[in-house]
Amino acid sequence: MGRKTQRMKALFSGKKKKSNVQNVPASQTGSQVSVSPSLSSNRGQVGDVAMDTIEMALKLVRESADWFGPLKAAAGGLCECIRIYRQVADNKDKIDKLAADIAERANILEQERQKGMSSDMQIHFDQLSKRLYYLHAQVLKKKDQHITLQVVQGDQNNKDIDSFFKEVQDAYEKCKNQVLFTIGRDTKKIANLLEDHTIQNMPYSQKAFHYVDVGNGHSREGCTPGTRQKILKDIEEWVDGTSPVDTLGYWLCGMAGTGKSTIAQSVYNTMENKNLLAATFFCSRQIPECRDHSKIIPTVAYQMAQFSLIFAKELVTSLQADPNKVSRPPSEQLDILLVKPWKKVISTGMHSYTPVVIIDALDECENIESVLSALIPAIQTQKMPGLKFLLTSRPENHIYRHLNAPKPLPAESQVQKMYLHNVEESLVQADIAMYLSYKLQGLHIAQLDIEKLIKSSGKLFIYAATLVKYICDPDFPDLASSKVQEMTSMGSSPDKNQTQELDELYSTILKNAIPGKLTPGQRKDYLGIIHTIITAGRPMTCSIISGLLGMQQNLVEATISRMQSVLYISDQLIYTFHASFADYIVTGDRSGGMYCNEIEQHTLLSHATLNHMNNLRFNICDLPSSFLADKDVPDMTLRAD
Repeated sequence: MGRKTQRMKALFSGKKKKSNVQNVPASQTGSQVSVSPSLSSNRGQVGDVAMDTIEMALKLVRESADWFGPLKAAAGGLCECIRIYRQVADNKDKIDKLAADIAERANILEQERQKGMSSDMQIHFDQLSKRLYYLHAQVLKKKDQHITLQVVQGDQNNKDIDSFFKEVQDAYEKCKNQVLFTIGRDTKKIANLLEDHTIQNMPYSQKAFHYVDVGNGHSREGCTPGTRQKILKDIEEWVDGTSPVDTLGYWLCGMAGTGKSTIAQSVYNTMENKNLLAATFFCSRQIPECRDHSKIIPTVAYQMAQFSLIFAKELVTSLQADPNKVSRPPSEQLDILLVKPWKKVISTGMHSYTPVVIIDALDECENIESVLSALIPAIQTQKMPGLKFLLTSRPENHIYRHLNAPKPLPAESQVQKMYLHNVEESLVQADIAMYLSYKLQGLHIAQLDIEKLIKSSGKLFIYAATLVKYICDPDFPDLASSKVQEMTSMGSSPDKNQTQELDELYSTILKNAIPGKLTPGQRKDYLGIIHTIITAGRPMTCSIISGLLGMQQNLVEATISRMQSVLYISDQLIYTFHASFADYIVTGDRSGGMYCNEIEQHTLLSHATLNHMNNLRFNICDLPSSFLADKDVPDMTLRAD
């Protein structure tokens, strides 16, 4: 007889036990099954009469669900199923063991539930109830069909029994994991902890969060429904642990325009819905705080404190001991802000999920090597077990050196690599076809022209995305058809390099943005505006650009409005939609007459800045008094302009 069966019999015999048995911690329930108060009170009725183990197991299952009506009813159905299967089982002792196991799981679940009830937790128990109802219905269906009773000694009967118990065990285990997760993410307590000044003073970047508006009134977009399915499925299975790839790191690599950030955003959407998203950092060379390597680990730590109450408590304790820890090098930041708090989460046993951290566009972050030199070895040596990292970047050498292990490592210690630019072109083309059909629907474009646009996009999603922005310009809806004809009539040759099609598209956009009948001086002014936006290092306003270049502001504004397919304005600051446009402009072989010599442009801007500083003088805003704070000057904004 198995140990669980013996425990169940001992538990329900008339022997007296200590009254505090019902308070056995959940961590010890593997060695002893505790008894609910209502069940303990029934012992006097039982006396010393030995009771059948299966009946006691079923009683415990029912009483563990006594507090929640739907679950209690479902547990009653579960008990009926166990009796049905026991009647036809070859090995009744096996059924007793399995029933005892389910009783133990049910009681563990009840103990966790008693730690605090919430609407979220009730949802988990409701899902368990529905699953048990379904399994009960399946058993009754088999009984009605006489399948269970007909196959008394056959293999099918044993398979049915094993399958039934496994599904019930999995249902209880899933519910337990969800309950533990809910307890670990007590949002009220986390919110209180996040108000602690030690966390609030961390140098995190809110603009690097996944949900931040990236400008023009739009948040980051994920993949068009139905596209990139194989890639997304592979990544999701890696996160869920259902993939053959058993690593803590996954590197999504691809040249500019292959859709890395869009895929990363889709993964974020899915992981957030599954409660598996721990943190994100979307790097951007256009936003200073999103290209600052020193903010990556503090930003990830801040979000993980929102993900786990235990993590948040440990982080606060660590920072209170020494608030200056956040300003240390990334190698020390990682240990203090991530590794140690996460180990605390693991040690408590409250971690039942495998969350993921997404860091997108590593190549757009300055000095990223200092972060990778700490983070990648920590992933490879599994210093943060159970925490997964999805990284995306271009295939640049300074990144590849860190992500490609110099010596052989066990499979689980490697960083899985996915090269987007190596995906079969026919698969990418099929996705681009779906994307363009979705985005251009309603324009009544001929199928032949759609096919030309698809073919011209090649393997570059950024080409297709830029096409859509160019054709569907909201300011010139009547020009959509002519723009389609313009794009489909562009010449192409069979030996194009990887960026040729994108280069031709950018060239067309620039030619349309810069009027044809211009003097050399006027053309230089137009290009100067574009080159300044690309080389300034940070987004600027039209006013600042006109001041630096000594030209009228309306000329700057007109130039930007003509280039809305590659540039956009948010909070008066000018941004590029995609880094590939800057790459095109600063590469002479690609941009030709539109080329920007970065050294010359930086020199020009330096002189322009110094000349502008000649206007500096004491009290340049003509403030009435030096004792007034800026916020107390009524027309301060006008004075500053």
